[in-house]
Amino acid sequence: MTSGAFQGEFLPKFFKDQGKTDISYLMLNGILGQTSTTNRTASVLKALEDNGIKATAAAAPLAADYDRATAMDMISPLLKTTKYDCIISNNDAMALGAVEAMQQQGLDPKSVPIVGIDATADGRQAIKDGTLAMTVFQDANGQGYGAVKAAVNLIEGKAINDGTNYETDETGNICWVPFEPVTPDNVADYE
Repeated sequence: MTSGAFQGEFLPKFFKDQGKTDISYLMLNGILGQTSTTNRTASVLKALEDNGIKATAAAAPLAADYDRATAMDMISPLLKTTKYDCIISNNDAMALGAVEAMQQQGLDPKSVPIVGIDATADGRQAIKDGTLAMTVFQDANGQGYGAVKAAVNLIEGKAINDGTNYETDETGNICWVPFEPVTPDNVADYE
């Protein structure tokens, strides 16, 4: 499961509580063509669909290059001219750019769920403040440990994930360090 899938599981719960199964979204993409951008975007849209939500783009995806200021500039013209139910972002920086853009236009960022990825310090604070609905923790320490452990395992002729509880891809050559959803209910666990 990739990080976008957690966004696509969180949002249906939010909308189904409101009795909505058809939504429109604004999408803040990272660097176009980059694997993480492609996977994060595809996995959130698939998870929305798999969870019974018909999600329609309210505007063309915005390629904001994982940058807060770029996201803020790109989304600002759409905030008062486009109908949208949520803002989906490939990372926290762009999600926080959307929060700032809404605030600058006198809009309440709590009025629609804004979701990010990375569980950065600013992203976690925004969850506590209620301006970011959720984010996804990407375990940098786990990735570092997994990389070193995989190298040692390969040198010793073992399976790449031997001695860990990390899964591998179908080839056995890629070790997946799991992502974790971060919401108001568990944000304190990530401090």
